[in-house]
Amino acid sequence: MTRVEEDATHDNILFKIYIKNAGGGFVIDQDDIDNDPNKGYDWDRLNLVKIEDITIGNRKMTECRPDLGDYVHLIKDEGYIFCRFSTAGISSVYTTPLNIKLEYGYSNSIERNIEIFEEIEY
Repeated sequence: MTRVEEDATHDNILFKIYIKNAGGGFVIDQDDIDNDPNKGYDWDRLNLVKIEDITIGNRKMTECRPDLGDYVHLIKDEGYIFCRFSTAGISSVYTTPLNIKLEYGYSNSIERNIEIFEEIEY
């Protein structure tokens, strides 16, 4: 997650949550973490980040697009989550944390040229 924008209306707070792959690797399905990377990954499962949970204080965010439990598809390494939090029943202004739990796997590799010499026996 890189940043959050918020906008307040009379009865709601609207959030736009930005997600970005800021590394040099691939976002992969978490189920593929233990698989051999030399065999490759399922291309239709790359760049998907699962939205596990979003809470504001101790209240669970229930209205998001994509929905909680669904995936954000990163396009050109970026994606967004839009959420609406109802302020009905809240009578005063207060500060509380916004907690975002995402699930994904990550694969990164380093390439290096090596030179192999023939073993010489004495």
